[in-house]
Amino acid sequence: MNEATQFHRAAMESAEQAELARLRGDARAAREALQEAFTNEARAAAVLAPRFDLEPSRSVVLRSAASLALECRETREAERLISQALSGDPPEEIAIELRDLLEQVYFARHLELHDLTLQPNEFQLSLAGPAVGFGIASTSDFIDRVNHVESLLYRTAERKTGQPFRERGRVKGKLYEAFQLFISVPRAASFAVSIRLGTSSQLALPGMDSSVEVINEIMDCLELFNERKAAALQRRITDQAYYRNFVALANKIAPDGDEIVTVGLTSLSATQERRLALSTPRKETHDMALPSPEEPRVQRITVRGTLKYADHRKEDAPEIRLIDAEGKSYRVQVPAGMMTDIVRPLWEDEVIVTGVSRRAVIVLESIDRAG
Repeated sequence: MNEATQFHRAAMESAEQAELARLRGDARAAREALQEAFTNEARAAAVLAPRFDLEPSRSVVLRSAASLALECRETREAERLISQALSGDPPEEIAIELRDLLEQVYFARHLELHDLTLQPNEFQLSLAGPAVGFGIASTSDFIDRVNHVESLLYRTAERKTGQPFRERGRVKGKLYEAFQLFISVPRAASFAVSIRLGTSSQLALPGMDSSVEVINEIMDCLELFNERKAAALQRRITDQAYYRNFVALANKIAPDGDEIVTVGLTSLSATQERRLALSTPRKETHDMALPSPEEPRVQRITVRGTLKYADHRKEDAPEIRLIDAEGKSYRVQVPAGMMTDIVRPLWEDEVIVTGVSRRAVIVLESIDRAG
């Protein structure tokens, strides 16, 4: 037991060094420290694995080693360690965490490219959850996310080229031609497709090298979103309309936690695969939205109804109308960045709106299609 404790302490020290290296932006040092952490925790796990009488220490260390293995992309080793832990008698809460970790291992395999090779202007989109079968997925779960990914790509390209936020109208011609999307045939084992940005060698967009920069920017921002680092994301996206739009689109792409439990993205960055698994459910990311001004006598309200009407006469604060089942009408003010990509696709649908009630108007925070 003393030997296992020494290995575990060394592993935790290396894991802390890896985190400090990440904060410094030293990716190489972070990888090396993380690998050292996994090596030591695996040694501790090997000592404790035969000791079925040492619960919960046995399963806790095995779980920790499996988690580090997954971070080091040692998916087979992570699977083996989780199986060892579950073969004993771990406490129920740790057993649940182990099963959740096993789901992440399976999804890590979904993110692998196997015999496929990504190009720098491509990324892979994967879905996993009860609504996904062997190479098959619900059309709404897939198509809606592809549409939101497309909006996110165009909005990021517009932001990176210094264009003011476009509240209405289509993407400008050159930008539309430069970033058209092409999708591969879905692959089995999970529901995964490759999405390619069709860049043109004849186009030079001011302030931007290529579609690779757009993909890298999206991956960076989605990583911050997934980790719920709102302050860091706001420093990255300083324009409020663009920030609000990004968070709303990211919420639409993120898993619902029921039918889709993980959404994965794999890209190629400097010849290295980069993987991102969005696992935080939508209902847990509302704290990423811009805070509403604190005013006396305001309350947060949720209403359900059919989206029937829009008034664009107020350029700075357009409104929509919601009609509920009893025929009652609600005025909903739509902040900048929300109308075109988030609200308009839900026209004539029954929706659920959440926002701040201010006098006779609800200031929109989120809108979703009613289930």
